Amino acid sequence: MNQRRYGYTSGKQYCVNFRIYYKTIVGEDLGVIGDDDQLGNWDVKKCLKLKWTEGHYWVSVQPLYTNKPYFKYKYIQYSDGHIEDGMDRLADVEVLPEVNNAGRVYDVNIRQNNLYKVVQLNDIWESFKVNFSVLAPIESHGDDMLITGSRDELGNWNKTSSPILMTRSIINQDWLNEKYGEGVMPFEATITLKQ
Repeated sequence: MNQRRYGYTSGKQYCVNFRIYYKTIVGEDLGVIGDDDQLGNWDVKKCLKLKWTEGHYWVSVQPLYTNKPYFKYKYIQYSDGHIEDGMDRLADVEVLPEVNNAGRVYDVNIRQNNLYKVVQLNDIWESFKVNFSVLAPIESHGDDMLITGSRDELGNWNKTSSPILMTRSIINQDWLNEKYGEGVMPFEATITLKQ
């Protein structure tokens, strides 16, 4: 059995692009710190700097190149040293889908030579997204799958809002097909949670 442990490196190479939504004021600049040399090994002064783009999205000027299939990171306002609140983020780049970064000069050679798997992390300041996926044997057409939980974003056990309606996946899930056969379509919901 292939057991992964934190901090190991794989034979694969990854090109990781960062993108975060955050409304700043003039003079604030964002960056990324983390447990990788290119992320400064948590040293604020050595962060990977981000660039503001229209719509209040901050993107990496240069990607992170790594052979670590997962690593920890956080966003920082490096102009004043403020690190976002909450737990460390964990990027599991091995399971992320590959993206097409058309127009980015630095990945022309990467794509032509298949040197790296190119991925993008899409984040929101002091928030994170959780993807719920439920495989359930609901056979009656029109039956629904709902999700609720103890947080307000999940309906607080129906005290603050209704349960969240999950939808059938329209994307073919290879790993589910291998396990259960062709045509498996789980119910899915993506929820944004505050740190």
